[in-house]
Amino acid sequence: MFAWSHLPFVRITAVFILGILLSTQLPQSWGFSYHVLLITIAFMVTSIFFLFEKKHLTTLTIGCILLGLVATLGSYRYLNYNQSHVQQSDDIFRQCQASTGVITSYPISKAKYDIYQVETQHIKTDSSIIAWQENIQLYVKKDTLNPSVFQYGDLITLQDSPFRISPPNNPHEFNYAEYMEIGKIYFQQFIATEDIILLKEHQANPLLGAVYRLREHFENLILSAVPTPKEQGIALALLLGIKDQLDTDIKSAYAAVGAMHVLAVSGLHVGVIHFILLFFFRPIRSATFKKYVLPVISITVLWVYALLTGFSPSILRAVTMFSLIILGQSMDRTVNIYNSISVSAFILLFFNPNQIFSVGFQLSYLAVIGIIYLYDKIYQLWSPRLWILDKVWSLTAVSIAAQVATAPISIYYFNQFPNYFLGSNLVVIPAAFAIMAEGLFMFLANSIYLTAWPGFILSHTIMWLNWVVDFIYLLPGSLKNWLFLSSTQTILTYLAILFAIAFFELKKMRFAWLIMSCILLIACEGSWRIYQQHHTQETLLYHTRKNRTIDHIDGLKTKLYALDSVRDHELLAYQINPNRLHKGLPELTDYTLISQPQNMIDSGIYAQIINEEKFIFLTGKLQSQKIRFKLETDYLVLEKNALSSLETVDKYFEFKEVILSNSNRRGLIRKLEKEAKQLNIAYHSMMDESYMLKK
Repeated sequence: MFAWSHLPFVRITAVFILGILLSTQLPQSWGFSYHVLLITIAFMVTSIFFLFEKKHLTTLTIGCILLGLVATLGSYRYLNYNQSHVQQSDDIFRQCQASTGVITSYPISKAKYDIYQVETQHIKTDSSIIAWQENIQLYVKKDTLNPSVFQYGDLITLQDSPFRISPPNNPHEFNYAEYMEIGKIYFQQFIATEDIILLKEHQANPLLGAVYRLREHFENLILSAVPTPKEQGIALALLLGIKDQLDTDIKSAYAAVGAMHVLAVSGLHVGVIHFILLFFFRPIRSATFKKYVLPVISITVLWVYALLTGFSPSILRAVTMFSLIILGQSMDRTVNIYNSISVSAFILLFFNPNQIFSVGFQLSYLAVIGIIYLYDKIYQLWSPRLWILDKVWSLTAVSIAAQVATAPISIYYFNQFPNYFLGSNLVVIPAAFAIMAEGLFMFLANSIYLTAWPGFILSHTIMWLNWVVDFIYLLPGSLKNWLFLSSTQTILTYLAILFAIAFFELKKMRFAWLIMSCILLIACEGSWRIYQQHHTQETLLYHTRKNRTIDHIDGLKTKLYALDSVRDHELLAYQINPNRLHKGLPELTDYTLISQPQNMIDSGIYAQIINEEKFIFLTGKLQSQKIRFKLETDYLVLEKNALSSLETVDKYFEFKEVILSNSNRRGLIRKLEKEAKQLNIAYHSMMDESYMLKK
C-alpha cells in the first residue's frame, strides 16, 4: 500500500479538495463575508494554538493542524473564486439595450450557431452607459449570406441583452447552468450576425491571440489536407482538441466502444510529442544541452500545445505532470508519480477550484491514478513469451486498469458501459499514436513545403480506424445502456474497489467483509428505490420545447400522452428519459395521442382521463359557440396563448385547478398568474418547470 510519509502532496491536495467540498455545504444565505469571517476565525485560532503551544505538540498534531489550515485555504479559495455579482448583472442586463465586449475564446462552430465567450465591458441602458464586466456565452446564428468572421480578441458591440442561463426544467435533466458555472459563465445571448458590430481587433491577451492564430493555421492545414468531413473531424479532435466538427454517428460509435478518450487530448498526446522531441534532439551529445536547454524546450513546447488544444482538464493535468517529471529529471531527482499527480491537481484547483466538479477533470485523474497503480499488478498476472503477445497484454492491462478506475463514475454520469472496450483499445491506442505522429509530420511538412502525400496517409489511417470502430460498434451487444448508479452507490462502489485492493495487498479478511458490506449497501439502496417507486402514483406534465407531453407513472409502469405527433423523438427522449432512468422506469419508446371529443372537432379543445382524473387542454383561441354546456374537468391546461384573460373562464369550464403551460408567452403567463390570484382561482405555472401531480 502507499507509504504516506513519502507522499506529502497527496495529503495536501486531498484536504484542499475536502475544504472545497465542505465550503459547498455552507449555507449560501450567509453570504461571502460570513464565510470569510468564519474561515478567518478558524485560521487565527489554529495559528495562536500552534504558536503558543508548539512545545507541547507532537509531530502528528502539528501535521493535523497544518492540514486543517490547507483545508481552510481550499474553502477560502473556492468561496473567493465564486464570489459573484450575478444578481446585480441580472438586474443590469434587464435594462440593457446594447453592450460592448471582447471575445475571450476560440470560436466553436455548430450546425446552427457559432459559439463565443465574451467578456462585457460596457452596458448601454435607456439613461446611461455602465462599465460592467460579466462573462457571457454568445450564440451567433449561422447565415450563409452573412457569415460570422469574429476571432479571439475582437472588441464587438452586441444589440439587445443577455439573459440568465436557466436551470433544468424537468426532473433529473442535464443541468446546463451548473455545467457553465464551472467556467463562471452565468449568462447567454442568441444573436444574428447583422446585430454585431466589430469595433477593434486584437484587444485581448497578445500571446493567446498569437497561439490561436497558429491554431487556426493548423486547422486550415487539416481541412485542406484531409478531404472527407468524417476524417477531418477526427483529425481536428485528436490533433488540436477541436471537437465541434465531429460527426454525430462517429462520436456515438467511439463512445459506444469505449474509445472516446482518444479524442480528448490527454497524456497519450503529450507523451507522443515528448517522445518526438527526445527523438529529434537525440543526435545532440552535449550534456549541458540535455540538462538545461532540452528541458526548457520540452516544457515550452508542451505548454504551447496545451494552449493550442484549448486547455482542457486532461491536457492541463498531463502537461503539468510531464513538466514536473522533466524538471525533476533535469535536477537529477527521482520524482514520485503520485506527488506529481497531486501537485498538478493542486495547481489546477487553486486557479479554478470549480474544476473539481468537472466530469473531464474527474475522469482524467481517476484514469491516470488507476493506470499507475493497477497496471503493474495486472500486467504481472501473465508473462507472454512472444513479443507481440506481450505488447497486446500490456495494452490490455492498461485498458483494464483505466476501466476499473473510471467505470463507476462513467456509469454515474453517462449511464452506459462499453462491453468491447478491451478489443477496441487494442486498435485505437496504437492508431491514435500513429495519427498523432502523422499529423505532426504533416504540420511540419506542409509548413515548409506544400505537399499532399502526408495528408493522404493521415486521411487513410483515420479512415481505417473509423472502419474498425464502426465494425466493433455494430457487433451485437457492443454497448450496455440504461445503467444507473446513484451518488451514494458510486461512492460505495469506489470504496469496494479500494477495499478489494487492500484485501489483495494485505491479505486481511476484514477487507473482504468490508467489500461484501459495500455490495450489500449498494443492493439495499437500489432495492429500496425500486420499492418506493413501486408504491408511487404520479402524473407529470413535462416542460418540453416542442411537444406537449404527460407521463402517467403507476409504480414501475409508464404511459406517455402527447397532444400532437412527435417529430423530434431524440429531443423528447433527452427531456424525459433522465427522470425515467432515475426512477427505475423503462425508457421512452412510444406514446398515445390525446384526441378531441367528437362534438369538439376543430375547437382547439382536447380531453383525456389519466389516472381517473380529467384533463382538458385548450390549445387555440376559445370558440365559445362550440361549447353548448359547461365542461367539467379536474385540470384545465391552457396552451399556446389560448386565453388572454381568466375573467370569463368559469363561464365555460368547471375545474379544480388551471395549469398555465410554458407554451404560452412569458408575459401572458405573468398576467394570468396575477388574475388567478385576484379571482381566487387555484393555478400552477409551468413557466420555468414541469408539474408533478401525486396521489
